[in-house]
Amino acid sequence: MAQSGWKSLLPIALLLVVAGPIQAQVTTYYLHRENSTVVSSNMQLKTAGPDASTLTLQTIELRNQPAGEYVIKSFETQANVPNIAGVIPAGSSFLFRMYMDKTADAGAMQALVKVYKNNTSGALVCNAPGPSLSTTRFLFTFLCTTPSAVTFTA
Repeated sequence: MAQSGWKSLLPIALLLVVAGPIQAQVTTYYLHRENSTVVSSNMQLKTAGPDASTLTLQTIELRNQPAGEYVIKSFETQANVPNIAGVIPAGSSFLFRMYMDKTADAGAMQALVKVYKNNTSGALVCNAPGPSLSTTRFLFTFLCTTPSAVTFTA
């Protein structure tokens, strides 16, 4: 049976801006395929460059599924990373780039990237919907902007 869903080919970069009382810090995080040490079903975000030139992740079979959001994969920084206090100011931007495609023409699909504070139960920092997916591989650029300031403790 052919797989229906959408795939993401990695690596992508996540740009995180953390501003403290004195200066702003800009850090680029890369998606890695190792399991997280925080939540084993997630993968890791690290400041080290990607450990593979590509990584393919695929959704569950989506034909005949109800409309809704389906997670391909979650990525997180490890405990105590970056271990600094600060504020992500309102209006800060997160940039994501990834290749995606749809493996079968079985309905309309749209990619969506979400950034949460701490975990998916935490505050939604920002989200970025992408255009509708086609069955052709395409490079998507997602840019999401924080609607309000987000405070972090070390």
